[in-house]
Amino acid sequence: MIQVPVTGSGKIVGDVDYIRANFYFNRAEIRQRGTELLGKAPINDLLKYATNSVSFGDIRTLSLRKRRIVIEKNNGEKIGYLFADDEYIGLLKELFQTHLTNKFVSN
Repeated sequence: MIQVPVTGSGKIVGDVDYIRANFYFNRAEIRQRGTELLGKAPINDLLKYATNSVSFGDIRTLSLRKRRIVIEKNNGEKIGYLFADDEYIGLLKELFQTHLTNKFVSN
C-alpha cells in the first residue's frame, strides 16, 4: 500500500491533522496524483511512498470489509487501511482473491 503525496500531507497544525482531513476533503487531488503515479512512475519510485511493507510470506490473512483492508501478519500484528470510494471494492476483491487465494477473507 502506498500513501499518495498531496498538499498538506503529513502536517499537523494546531489541532488539525491534515492527514485525516486530506482523506475526506482532498479526494480529487489524491485520485489525480495516484493515477499519475501509477501511470508513469517505475515500481522502484512507488516503493518510496509505501507506508508499511509486508512480504507475501508474512501475511496470515487479508480481510476486505466495506472500505477497510486489514492485513494480519503471522506474528499477530495487524495493519489497517481505509479507502474512500466504493468503486474500488470489486476490483480489490478480485485482485486479492486471485493473488492471495486462501489468505483472503471477505464479507
